[in-house]
Amino acid sequence: MKRLWLIFSLLFFFSCEDKKDTTPPETTITSPSSGSTVNEVVNVTCMSTDNKDVEKVELWIDGVNTGLTDDTEPYSFIWNTTTYKDGEHTLIVRGYDTSDNEGDSPPVSVNVDNTLSVPNPVSIQSVDFSNGGFTIKWTKSTDGDFKSYTLEHSVEPGMEDYGNFFTTDGVNVTNTRMENISPLTYHYFRVTVTDTFLYQTKGAIFTSKLDPIPDSVDVKSVTYDLEKMTVEWEESKEGDFGSYKLLYLKTESGDKDTVETYTDKSTTSYPTSTYDPTIENWYWVMVTDTLGQSKIGNGKANAIDSTPTQSVIDSIVYKNDSFYIYWSQNNDSDFKSYILYESTLEDMSNKDKVYTTDDNTVTSYIVTGIVSEESRYYQLVVEDKWGLQTSSNVIGKTGAVYGCTDPDANNYNSEATVDDESCEYPANVIGVETGITPSLYQGSQSVSISYSLRNVGDATAYNVRYRLKISYKCNTGFASQGWSLGFLPSASSIYTYGDILAGQTVDFTDSVELCSGLGILQFTFEVYQVIWD
Repeated sequence: MKRLWLIFSLLFFFSCEDKKDTTPPETTITSPSSGSTVNEVVNVTCMSTDNKDVEKVELWIDGVNTGLTDDTEPYSFIWNTTTYKDGEHTLIVRGYDTSDNEGDSPPVSVNVDNTLSVPNPVSIQSVDFSNGGFTIKWTKSTDGDFKSYTLEHSVEPGMEDYGNFFTTDGVNVTNTRMENISPLTYHYFRVTVTDTFLYQTKGAIFTSKLDPIPDSVDVKSVTYDLEKMTVEWEESKEGDFGSYKLLYLKTESGDKDTVETYTDKSTTSYPTSTYDPTIENWYWVMVTDTLGQSKIGNGKANAIDSTPTQSVIDSIVYKNDSFYIYWSQNNDSDFKSYILYESTLEDMSNKDKVYTTDDNTVTSYIVTGIVSEESRYYQLVVEDKWGLQTSSNVIGKTGAVYGCTDPDANNYNSEATVDDESCEYPANVIGVETGITPSLYQGSQSVSISYSLRNVGDATAYNVRYRLKISYKCNTGFASQGWSLGFLPSASSIYTYGDILAGQTVDFTDSVELCSGLGILQFTFEVYQVIWD
């Protein structure tokens, strides 16, 4: 019985020795592939199998344990290549099973090249000056491992000496401001991008523009009315506007005076109640930016006020020892007054002011106390609000003048206003037919005619001459016969009498022989023509 137990025990011992696990895990790197180039962070993957169970796998680089392990399928490691020098490196994965067996994967050689890991450069898009500082804008980084932007500034073109003035870890932040900086010199900017592995890329250098002198603004108009003068100008479009300075001068050239300064860009007019439109008033606008740079635009002046419209003295009428003076109305908007002047001389020297009014509707005035035969001259002056004057025509008038007022008289006085019955008229001889004998002719061949020459004028008529005109019918027996005409003494001759005194009447009687052998049927005559010297 004891022998059998011993045999059984030995058999059991040798059976257990035969089943102990000595097989290592089989491990293979699946990524990266041998000969590939890697950079930054690499995901190393592998497969590991065992006849029993794999406990864990380890990543070894160049024969050195990286400390990276994984005990869960699928197996992988995050390898940061930035801690290794660029060049060739050998990777193996060592697998461990639960029986403490270990097995290495076939080695995989890769080329680490982290020169490819630097961030893509970022470019500055614009550097614009406004309100005392620069606004800098740049493009957005497209790197997945972005860490930060750093803005650099220098006054040297190559940026050998620069300073960092802005840093942000916001990838969407693509602009910033740099305050209290002068744009009157060149400034240089660039952006440095840093990734999470602290690799950096500097962008291109961007040069700022010199701030230009501000654009000028022109005076658009200088107008005035009875209350004020107004200056208007264009609004400045400057982003760094500082002020308007309104300048004034009475002439177009010379040293200008400052009238007013405005810091509100929307202010584009200036009113003043102190002005003289009878002269040129020149205005200019100087635009100054926040840096003190300035420029003057084109100036403008008001239109000089014209003299008043002339009023004309229409007439002066003498009546009741007074002169009634009438003139045309002035309708100017800036009318101030009428001033009526009187003088004893036609050139209006030593003139006196006799009347003034500020009512433009008053268009007449009466000057009383005019002495007989006294001559006076009048002129009307129109004055406007600005003191400009216009003079009318000069009209003279004389008081009561006695004399002959009949234009037909020899001594007619055109200046006489009262007739003194002194009119003298020239000689005026008229012929008057006074009779025909016999009144019934009854076949008579002669008639007796009587007539007079009368001087109804006021002077002697010298060398009086005259002619008679006769009309008659003879007793021919024809009922339809016409009148015959004749002149005495004849058609080509004339009677001469001599002188006839003023108021004298001279009577004449003549015998006329007609219609020989027939007799006179009808007869008439007239003193046809009377002339004298």
